[in-house]
Amino acid sequence: MAEEPEQSNSARLIVAIVLGVGLAAAVLVVVLGGSGGGDDSKAGADEACIDDWNSDEEQVAFGLHQFQGHGYSAVQVTRVAEDGELTDDEDETCAVIFAKDPLQPEQEPGAGARVQLEEGWSGFESLGPVTSEEITQLQGEAVTNENATLTTEGRLVAD
Repeated sequence: MAEEPEQSNSARLIVAIVLGVGLAAAVLVVVLGGSGGGDDSKAGADEACIDDWNSDEEQVAFGLHQFQGHGYSAVQVTRVAEDGELTDDEDETCAVIFAKDPLQPEQEPGAGARVQLEEGWSGFESLGPVTSEEITQLQGEAVTNENATLTTEGRLVAD
Protein backbone atom coordinates (compact mmCIF):
# COMPACT_ATOMS: atom_id res chain seq x y z
CA MET A 1 0.00 0.00 0.00
CA ALA A 2 2.88 2.36 0.45
CA GLU A 3 3.39 2.27 -3.33
CA GLU A 4 0.01 3.78 -4.15
CA PRO A 5 0.75 7.26 -2.77
CA GLU A 6 4.14 7.23 -4.53
CA GLN A 7 2.43 6.30 -7.84
CA SER A 8 -0.17 8.97 -7.24
CA ASN A 9 2.56 11.56 -6.68
CA SER A 10 4.33 10.42 -9.86
CA ALA A 11 1.10 10.74 -11.84
CA ARG A 12 0.54 14.23 -10.44
CA LEU A 13 4.09 15.21 -11.36
CA ILE A 14 3.60 13.97 -14.94
CA VAL A 15 0.30 15.86 -15.26
CA ALA A 16 1.94 19.01 -13.88
CA ILE A 17 4.81 18.71 -16.37
CA VAL A 18 2.43 18.19 -19.31
CA LEU A 19 0.31 21.17 -18.25
CA GLY A 20 3.44 23.31 -17.79
CA VAL A 21 4.73 22.43 -21.26
CA GLY A 22 1.30 23.16 -22.76
CA LEU A 23 1.12 26.51 -21.00
CA ALA A 24 4.63 27.43 -22.16
CA ALA A 25 3.70 26.52 -25.75
CA ALA A 26 0.54 28.64 -25.57
CA VAL A 27 2.49 31.63 -24.23
CA LEU A 28 5.06 31.21 -27.00
CA VAL A 29 2.32 31.20 -29.66
CA VAL A 30 0.79 34.38 -28.24
CA VAL A 31 4.15 36.15 -27.98
CA LEU A 32 5.26 35.21 -31.50
CA GLY A 33 1.85 35.98 -32.97
CA GLY A 34 1.74 39.39 -31.34
CA SER A 35 5.28 40.34 -32.33
CA GLY A 36 4.87 39.58 -36.01
CA GLY A 37 6.99 36.45 -35.75
CA GLY A 38 4.36 34.43 -37.57
CA ASP A 39 3.27 34.41 -41.21
CA ASP A 40 4.54 37.53 -43.00
CA SER A 41 2.67 36.90 -46.27
CA LYS A 42 0.12 39.55 -45.35
CA ALA A 43 2.26 42.65 -44.99
CA GLY A 44 0.86 45.92 -43.73
CA ALA A 45 -0.32 48.49 -46.23
CA ASP A 46 2.28 51.02 -47.40
CA GLU A 47 1.13 54.25 -45.74
CA ALA A 48 3.01 56.49 -48.20
CA CYS A 49 1.17 54.83 -51.09
CA ILE A 50 -2.16 55.27 -49.31
CA ASP A 51 -1.39 58.95 -48.76
CA ASP A 52 -0.43 59.39 -52.43
CA TRP A 53 -3.67 57.72 -53.57
CA ASN A 54 -5.85 59.73 -51.20
CA SER A 55 -4.24 63.04 -52.18
CA ASP A 56 -4.90 62.43 -55.89
CA GLU A 57 -8.51 63.38 -56.61
CA GLU A 58 -8.46 61.46 -59.93
CA GLN A 59 -7.57 58.28 -58.04
CA VAL A 60 -10.21 58.93 -55.41
CA ALA A 61 -12.77 59.29 -58.23
CA PHE A 62 -11.42 56.07 -59.79
CA GLY A 63 -11.70 54.38 -56.39
CA LEU A 64 -15.32 55.51 -56.17
CA HIS A 65 -15.93 53.92 -59.59
CA GLN A 66 -14.20 50.74 -58.43
CA PHE A 67 -16.36 50.59 -55.30
CA GLN A 68 -19.68 51.41 -56.96
CA GLY A 69 -19.16 49.95 -60.43
CA HIS A 70 -17.15 46.83 -59.69
CA GLY A 71 -17.97 46.12 -56.06
CA TYR A 72 -14.40 46.38 -54.80
CA SER A 73 -13.74 47.16 -51.16
CA ALA A 74 -10.71 45.02 -50.23
CA VAL A 75 -7.34 45.98 -51.71
CA GLN A 76 -3.68 45.14 -51.34
CA VAL A 77 -1.45 48.21 -51.15
CA THR A 78 2.17 47.32 -51.87
CA ARG A 79 5.22 48.17 -53.97
CA VAL A 80 6.13 46.74 -57.36
CA ALA A 81 9.39 46.55 -59.32
CA GLU A 82 9.63 47.51 -63.01
CA ASP A 83 9.25 43.84 -63.99
CA GLY A 84 5.88 43.60 -62.22
CA GLU A 85 7.16 41.65 -59.21
CA LEU A 86 5.80 42.72 -55.83
CA THR A 87 8.43 43.96 -53.38
CA ASP A 88 8.84 45.58 -49.96
CA ASP A 89 11.43 48.04 -51.32
CA GLU A 90 10.21 51.55 -50.44
CA ASP A 91 12.12 52.94 -53.43
CA GLU A 92 9.92 51.03 -55.86
CA THR A 93 6.56 51.98 -57.37
CA CYS A 94 3.32 52.06 -55.35
CA ALA A 95 0.70 49.53 -56.41
CA VAL A 96 -2.94 49.06 -55.47
CA ILE A 97 -4.38 45.64 -56.33
CA PHE A 98 -8.15 45.24 -56.15
CA ALA A 99 -9.02 41.97 -54.43
CA LYS A 100 -11.95 40.09 -55.86
CA ASP A 101 -13.00 36.49 -56.01
CA PRO A 102 -14.24 35.21 -58.41
CA LEU A 103 -11.92 37.01 -60.77
CA GLN A 104 -13.26 38.93 -63.75
CA PRO A 105 -10.41 39.28 -66.29
CA GLU A 106 -12.74 40.70 -68.94
CA GLN A 107 -13.13 43.95 -66.98
CA GLU A 108 -11.88 47.17 -68.48
CA PRO A 109 -8.08 47.58 -68.61
CA GLY A 110 -6.68 49.11 -65.45
CA ALA A 111 -9.57 47.99 -63.26
CA GLY A 112 -7.68 45.09 -61.66
CA ALA A 113 -4.63 46.94 -60.35
CA ARG A 114 -3.04 50.39 -60.47
CA VAL A 115 0.56 51.61 -60.27
CA GLN A 116 1.92 55.06 -59.56
CA LEU A 117 4.29 56.06 -62.34
CA GLU A 118 6.15 59.38 -62.70
CA GLU A 119 3.33 60.75 -64.84
CA GLY A 120 0.67 59.62 -62.38
CA TRP A 121 -1.40 56.55 -61.53
CA SER A 122 -2.08 54.11 -64.35
CA GLY A 123 -3.21 50.55 -64.97
CA PHE A 124 -0.79 47.80 -63.88
CA GLU A 125 -0.52 46.95 -67.57
CA SER A 126 1.57 50.13 -67.96
CA LEU A 127 4.56 48.28 -66.54
CA GLY A 128 4.89 46.56 -69.93
CA PRO A 129 5.92 42.97 -69.31
CA VAL A 130 2.80 42.19 -67.23
CA THR A 131 0.00 40.16 -68.83
CA SER A 132 -3.70 40.27 -68.00
CA GLU A 133 -3.35 36.70 -66.68
CA GLU A 134 -0.68 37.87 -64.23
CA ILE A 135 -2.91 40.72 -63.08
CA THR A 136 -5.75 38.24 -62.59
CA GLN A 137 -3.39 36.11 -60.50
CA LEU A 138 -2.36 39.16 -58.43
CA GLN A 139 -6.03 39.93 -57.81
CA GLY A 140 -6.60 36.38 -56.61
CA GLU A 141 -3.62 36.58 -54.25
CA ALA A 142 -4.84 39.98 -53.01
CA VAL A 143 -7.98 38.28 -51.70
CA THR A 144 -5.73 36.59 -49.14
CA ASN A 145 -3.20 39.43 -48.80
CA GLU A 146 -5.57 42.42 -48.62
CA ASN A 147 -4.29 45.02 -46.19
CA ALA A 148 -6.47 48.05 -46.86
CA THR A 149 -10.08 48.98 -47.51
CA LEU A 150 -11.53 51.07 -50.32
CA THR A 151 -14.13 53.34 -48.74
CA THR A 152 -17.47 54.33 -50.24
CA GLU A 153 -15.83 57.67 -51.09
CA GLY A 154 -13.02 56.00 -53.08
CA ARG A 155 -10.29 56.57 -50.50
CA LEU A 156 -7.94 53.95 -49.08
CA VAL A 157 -7.70 53.12 -45.38
CA ALA A 158 -5.11 50.70 -43.95
CA ASP A 159 -6.55 47.69 -42.13
